[in-house]
Amino acid sequence: SARRFYNPALSPDEADALDWANLAALAAVDAALGHLVPTVRALFVEPGGGSVTLHFVVAPGAEAEVGGDVEDVVADFEAAVDGMPEFDGVVAAVHAGSVPSDWSRRGWQPVYWVKDAPSADEPRRGRPAAAEGAGRPHA
Repeated sequence: SARRFYNPALSPDEADALDWANLAALAAVDAALGHLVPTVRALFVEPGGGSVTLHFVVAPGAEAEVGGDVEDVVADFEAAVDGMPEFDGVVAAVHAGSVPSDWSRRGWQPVYWVKDAPSADEPRRGRPAAAEGAGRPHA
């Protein structure tokens, strides 16, 4: 139980809600494996009571392209949590565009998020480019 591992001050209802939120996030990750195409930018889980909303953020204009994949994720999610007394249904919501900046205030838990690729004139982050002559043996 969440009370034992996270915070002994949680009420039984709060502990159950936290356990359910964690289970829903894990089930969403498992359900999404192999189903997310490159046009899916992010996947968020929003647990609410026993129901769950899976929020898919997709590239603009890709809503129709991802329809079958969204259905597959929902079906796999339902199969993963089938029979759990907490589960009361899943809803998929597809959002076209960029990830909402207020996702955390909405109570959404991110389980998948694509890093935006830098534009051609934006410098790459990470390791700096090697200096000319780097990697050559010293004479």
